[in-house]
Amino acid sequence: MLRKAAAATFGAIRAHHHAPRSMMARSALAFSTDVTGKDPVKETTGLTGLDVVPNARRVLSSLYGAILEEAARIPSENAYRDDIERLTKYRLSVVESTESISAIEAEINDGQIEELVASAEAELELLPRFAGWVGEGAPLEADADRKQIRQ
Repeated sequence: MLRKAAAATFGAIRAHHHAPRSMMARSALAFSTDVTGKDPVKETTGLTGLDVVPNARRVLSSLYGAILEEAARIPSENAYRDDIERLTKYRLSVVESTESISAIEAEINDGQIEELVASAEAELELLPRFAGWVGEGAPLEADADRKQIRQ
């Protein structure tokens, strides 16, 4: 009997471990009812060290705008700039096209909106450094690969 219980517990843990990140995160969330009826008000992210961002949609929109401005300082033929601009423009369009946080999270499919904010903040911190590295003439593998493809 103990063996069956242990196997069932292991199976549940394994299934939870292999669930998409946003599903795992949402299973531990605490919500209260929103008076507007749009989205529940999140009380916790359920992730250690990641606090709820009450105005996350507005913050994320601002961060994406700043990323696009900062990326414009990198030479236009750079592969990283091309990739980060494409991803950021897509995500910004999702954020601007809907009021629903849960719809944003579902469409972008990269975790909770607070995780998207943390990721955007990290990207914004990296971009000036990257621009400096490119300015110093550091060779970039992706750029070299693209040049080979174009030839």
